[in-house]
Formats: sequence, C-alpha cells, structure tokens
Amino acid sequence: QRVKGEIFNIGSGKQHSIRDIVSIIEKLLGKKLDIKYGSRASYYKKELKFFSANNTNARSTFNWQVKYGLESGISKTIDWFKKNRKLYL
Repeated sequence: QRVKGEIFNIGSGKQHSIRDIVSIIEKLLGKKLDIKYGSRASYYKKELKFFSANNTNARSTFNWQVKYGLESGISKTIDWFKKNRKLYL
C-alpha cells in the first residue's frame, strides 16, 4: 500500500519511565547499574512530562500491531548487541 504525507508513530502507546527501563535492564543483565539521576533542567519545564506514541494510524492503515512487550523487546535488543558486539569495538 502506498501512502504519502502521513505520520505513522510506531510504539506501544504506553508510557514508561527511565527508572522502569533501567530496572528491566538491571534484571535482564543480572546486575545493578551505577545510574545517577538528576533533576530536569529549567528549559524542560515547558515540555510535556507525559507522552506516548499514538499508533492508531499505523494500526488502521497497515494493520500493524505491537509484537513485543517492553521487557521482551529490551531482552531481544540486549541479545542482539551481545551477538553483534564486534560492530561496536
């Protein structure tokens, strides 16, 4: 199907915090990461604090659907980087 000039957001439609993502990564790696969280810079005050991808257009146009949950997606990403580590050394 050919489509021109439309926006397609690809994402789960759910919001996740950085802390949630770090927690999943720590669980999957089996180790605690040394993460230092800071406060939001003053210039971020005007930005949205909550957002998620609206995938309605992709679902209705292409019959697209989320294939992996957050944890399984991160797990697959970690596995890929482990298998392809030589590309980053």
